[in-house]
Formats: sequence, structure tokens, C-alpha cells
Amino acid sequence: MGGVESLPADVITRPNPPSQGSVEADRSPLSEQFNQSSGSYELVLSAVILGIGGYFIDRWLGTTPIFMVVLTVLGFVGAGLSIYYRYKHQIATLQAETASLRQQRGRS
Repeated sequence: MGGVESLPADVITRPNPPSQGSVEADRSPLSEQFNQSSGSYELVLSAVILGIGGYFIDRWLGTTPIFMVVLTVLGFVGAGLSIYYRYKHQIATLQAETASLRQQRGRS
């Protein structure tokens, strides 16, 4: 079972190009790349922000760095799960579009 790479280019493209003035037509390649790279920022920033919050909680309570460690790990795990499920959703969407295009092509 090949993947999207094994399909002809006309099957992969969308059947109806975005109309002028639509949100999809207004997206620049730079904004699409930023949207795809946001996972790396999310992974790092969530752990750093929660870690800093844990540090202040530890200082306030006078405890060992347990809150800092736990919140940092939760930040990494939460961001990792978010990236994973977003990826699964994108793959499912692409597979549904590909199946729809194959059905349309079979009817023609």
C-alpha cells in the first residue's frame, strides 16, 4: 500500500481551488510553514513556562524542586500529546480527501 507519494499529482491536488478572498487563498507559504513549525515552539515553551511556574510554587511553599520537575514533565507530555493528535487528525483528513478524489475519479 503506497502512500500519498505514490499517487499521481492530479489526484493529490484539491478538486476545487480556493476562491479569491477566501481564508485558504489568503494564506501565504510563510504562514503555512509557521503553522507547521508551531509544534516545536509548543513543545519547548509549555515545558519552560510550567517549569518556571513550578519553581515559583516550590519557592513559595519552601519545598524541594518537586513541583518544578513534575510541571516540566507534564508540559512535555501534554505538548507531545497535542502534537501527536494534531498529526493524526491531519493524516486522517488527507486520507479522507484522497479517498474522495479516488471515488470521483472512478465515476468519471
